[in-house]
Parts: sequence; structure tokens; C-alpha cells
Amino acid sequence: MSRRPLAIAVALFAVAGALVVFLGPRPPAPPPLAGPTATPAPAAEGEPSPRPAREIVRTETYLAPVDDSTLTAEQAAAAAARYRKAARFPRTSRPLEDGLDPIARSRAPQVDFEGDAKHPEPRLLAYPAITSFAAPGDVVIYAEIVELRMAEAYDENGRPGRETLRQFRTGARAMRGVLQTMDGVLVSPLAFHDDGTRGDAQAGDDFWTAAYTPDPDTPNAFRGQYQVVVQAETSKGDTLNATTSFVYTVEIAHLTGQYRDAIVDGNLQIEAEVAVEDAGRFRVEGTLVTTADAKMIGYAYADADLDAGRHWVPLVYYGLIFHDMRAPGPYSLFSVMLSTLGGATPQESDVVPNAHTTSAYEVGDFGDAPFNDPEYMQKADHYDGIRRTRGGR
Repeated sequence: MSRRPLAIAVALFAVAGALVVFLGPRPPAPPPLAGPTATPAPAAEGEPSPRPAREIVRTETYLAPVDDSTLTAEQAAAAAARYRKAARFPRTSRPLEDGLDPIARSRAPQVDFEGDAKHPEPRLLAYPAITSFAAPGDVVIYAEIVELRMAEAYDENGRPGRETLRQFRTGARAMRGVLQTMDGVLVSPLAFHDDGTRGDAQAGDDFWTAAYTPDPDTPNAFRGQYQVVVQAETSKGDTLNATTSFVYTVEIAHLTGQYRDAIVDGNLQIEAEVAVEDAGRFRVEGTLVTTADAKMIGYAYADADLDAGRHWVPLVYYGLIFHDMRAPGPYSLFSVMLSTLGGATPQESDVVPNAHTTSAYEVGDFGDAPFNDPEYMQKADHYDGIRRTRGGR
């Protein structure tokens, strides 16, 4: 099981979501917990289904209402520029100018330490290894006590600088938890370990790990959203409490591992095959990088209503992206994920890394015309009008 650095320290796995630290009732002491079980390897897939007739991929636009009554001319001009920049690409396909993978970002839990110089006291942090677990995998929860201290900072060359407020992990005498439904019904006590066993990666590092294995024979019985209440006893004998939540899903569809690519209407189209067990509405999303140096290029997603069976779902990377990024191919799908849309408990599959590598396309093979999203362009004109009426140039 991967340790916390995958979720926190690596820049690409920037966090998304929310955790809340709070005071709560003392959970019962947990009994010993069996170690995590191995996840079975997926079965081999057959040949891909025949290529369907090509369709125009629907691009989606949504314009959230904005209160612009107090905008200055400068703010209106900035808003118009942002909308015009966004209008260059369809909503379903955009460049990745920040170098971060939005798929990895969405799966990593946020870990908030809300301390400051006025409140440096220790806090208990608890969070899942990922925001959504899928059957037959285990649920893994991390916990640690952290506090703020003044400490010497170092520059990029390793030279010491002036002291700054920094976060440090501190020891705990004990750590325990309970797994429960979102309305507080007890499911199971959780035993946290810091001894290098039962899922804990390193003994004595004050980074605690708990694992829970749902019944593999009845995965649907555990499907849903859950919360974990954790209680720690500090080295000074104080009691700290925290809570976190996660989703456990049972897949009703999966990516088969079959992909193919082509240039369609000046755009790069990568089709992913999806095997569906139960009909539903699904989303396939993928992050594209250059194969040679893993430079982040773009992100795309496609939504589709699919019946049971095998289907090709096209991810379309808009041609202008490749001109703006000055990035010739081949390209690789850095990460791909399949999820459901709607339903009581959405499915989020495990992220598939390095799923497909395309042919060696040149930048000139792609179209360079802006998309000119009509709603974004209309909004840009609107803010330009505000700019002019408020004295802007």
C-alpha cells in the first residue's frame, strides 16, 4: 500500500475534497484487526468490439451566474480576458498549463491543518488513502498528530534562513477508531498501527494506519459512503478527535484496456473501450502527456449513456491544444478513469496509468482554429461592455 507521499508530497497529486477535525464522543477500544488482503488481478480481456460509426462529440458548456454589480473597469477587463481565453477550447477538452494531473488531484484526499501562530496546539488529522475504494479492495485510513513550531527554513541551495512556522508530526500513546455509516450506525472498530505490520509501512514514524476488509463474497452489502471517527491520546495524555469519510463502490463497468487513436476533424481522438454490466450513464476521462518527456498536454472527458455490452467511448483532445503547447507526438494517456454519473453511490474506478501511446503525430497535423465557445464569448462581450461603461479602455 502506498504511503502518504503519493497523496500529499507529490505535486501532481494535489489534493481535492475536504476533511474536518472536530471534538466528538470517545469510540470504544477496538480489538486486533486482521491484515489487508491482496486484490485479485483483473481477468484478461478478449478482442475489442467492432468500430462503431463515428459521431460528433458533444461539447458541453455551462455558465455560472456571477454578480458583476460591483466590478471595477479593471476587474471587468480581466474577466473578459479570462472568458475569451477559456472560449478557445470546448469544455470537454482543455490544456494543462499548470502541469498538474486533474484526475490524480480528484482522487487524493485533502488534508487540512487549520493551525496558525496563535493556535499552534497539536491537531489530529485522519484521511483515507484515496477518496473512493472499489471492491474487492481494502479500505485504508491514515492518522497522525501534527503541530506547528518555529523552525529554521532552508533555501533551494540548502542554506539556512530565518525561522518560520512549520508543521511537524508528533507522537501518540494510542490511536483508535470506529467505522460507521453516515448516520452513525457502527460497522466495525478500527485498529490503528504504527509498528510496520498489518498495512503500516514503517514502524515508529508516528504515522498510523488502519485497514478494513469488506466481505469479498457480498461486496454490494458494503457499497456506499462511510465515515471514520478517530481518537488519539497524545504523548502528554490529551485526547484528540477527528473524522473523515470515503466511498466504497462496486464496479458496474470497467475499461477493457483496448484503445485506438486517430485525427478526426483536426483533433486527436482516442477511443477507450468500456465493458458494461449494468446500463447507466458513464464518464471516461484522460490526461494526455508527451511520450518522450511526460509533459502535461491536456485533459479530456466524454459522457455516454451505455447499455450492457462493450462500447467505444471517444476522448477528443482539441487540435489547438497541441499548437499552444508546441508538443509533437507521440502522446500517452498518463491516467485514465471511468466513473458513473448519477445513482445513489457513484462508481470511481482505479486510475489506470500509462494506458495507451498514440502514433507519432506532428503539431501541423492538428487544426489551430479556436473553438469560440458561444456562451463564453457572449460573457466576454458582456464584461467588455461593463468595462467601457465604467471608464475602461
